Amino acid sequence: MKIDNCQPIVTVLRNFAHNIYLHHNDFIEKEDDEALHQLRVNIRKSRAILNTFHTLFNEQNYQTIDKELAKIAKKSNKSRNLDVFLEACEDEFAPYVKKLPKKFYKTLMDKRKKKRKKLIKFLNSRDVKQTILNYFAFLYDKTNQLMDKKEVDLLVHLEKSIDDTVQEIHLFYRAYQEHREEKILHKIRLHLKKIRYLLEAFQSNMPQEKEEVMLETSKRLQKELGNLHDLSIQELIIEDYRQNYGNKKAFEVFVEAIQKQKGLLTMSIESLLEEMNNAK
Repeated sequence: MKIDNCQPIVTVLRNFAHNIYLHHNDFIEKEDDEALHQLRVNIRKSRAILNTFHTLFNEQNYQTIDKELAKIAKKSNKSRNLDVFLEACEDEFAPYVKKLPKKFYKTLMDKRKKKRKKLIKFLNSRDVKQTILNYFAFLYDKTNQLMDKKEVDLLVHLEKSIDDTVQEIHLFYRAYQEHREEKILHKIRLHLKKIRYLLEAFQSNMPQEKEEVMLETSKRLQKELGNLHDLSIQELIIEDYRQNYGNKKAFEVFVEAIQKQKGLLTMSIESLLEEMNNAK
């Protein structure tokens, strides 16, 4: 089997770094939601690839840059969650929101405005700009990082990482069968993201038929798990507000509707997980 140097890995990561730079600037200039989404996606993809090939890097430098990138992604989580919820309030949740006190929606809008302002200030800070520069330096510094002459059997490395991740998903699935805890499904979702990012980043290095089947499966299940995760966060947002406002019937109906959606999604997810488990 062909032995490659590490350049394909470097090229993928440099593309992600370039995207992070562009989307970061775009969000700061225009406050565009799609730019923020793409910034988060490219950070997640970067960390997935870095984690997969971390043994090829200087470990200390890898851990430093991974921690810096994780901080940026984490700071944007709450703003993103409110964005998704408010969008849902204007769409599928609109019939329930109309029956709630007007103060509910206004409070969420005010909270979103404050969190967005804090996020823009954070993303426009010297620390974040320095992190992006550090990421470029990390990828271009050949004295401490990946060397062109360093050899790695990319396909073998990819297949092993994907197979190991699939096995971890199977273990989580068995744990979920026993405990039925949402936090276990969340861990499965994160592992599926890793598989998807690896398959998308190195499509040309994977056997096409195997890559297409695994990518389609991971996309379907990840989407359902993502929807479930969003609903769980939205349920918490409503409950947090209701505790401060009072236990009103309209809130109970809203929460019941979300829980019903979660129940249907969970049934679909369990079916897909069973399908994946049987396909191993």
